[in-house]
Amino acid sequence: MKLMPFWLQGLLTSSHGISFRVGLPTRLRVGMSASALPSFSDLQGVATVADVLQTLHLAEPLWQAFIHQVGDPGPHIRILAALPRTVVIQGCVQATLTSGDMLTAVQATHVGLVWRTCRKVVHAWAGLPEEAFVDVDPWANEATDKLKEQSQGNMATPSTQVKDRHLEDVERGGSS
Repeated sequence: MKLMPFWLQGLLTSSHGISFRVGLPTRLRVGMSASALPSFSDLQGVATVADVLQTLHLAEPLWQAFIHQVGDPGPHIRILAALPRTVVIQGCVQATLTSGDMLTAVQATHVGLVWRTCRKVVHAWAGLPEEAFVDVDPWANEATDKLKEQSQGNMATPSTQVKDRHLEDVERGGSS
């Protein structure tokens, strides 16, 4: 029996008001993370880039298109996590699928999630607390990251505009 991906697991409430968790195994957790990244507990046992790819269900042709541009880190999570975000962005912008198509915005975001997850795994390996992990969005610039931290999500920031601009550029096949 295959386990449900972590992002599909959640609480459902029946018509009788009884809450239960969807997915196997059933786990009791206090609250759900709003992050698209897996939690530390979801990353237990992750030891290689292939493990991260499997956890995030990234298609092999998409991964091959990306590593054709940036180089293959092999099984080494630390090497992938050490890539500067500009390299991740440029790799997504320049990646071409075997069909000849450029990556879509969703595909580029998916590759970015792999990089972000690798960074989180290295953070966990360092023995640091999960709450101290600083998630870097490769599609935002440093100024918008700082603004987002200051606003704590209470007001709209230009980061979505920057991300949209990068994603539109990826869809057109241009470079940023």
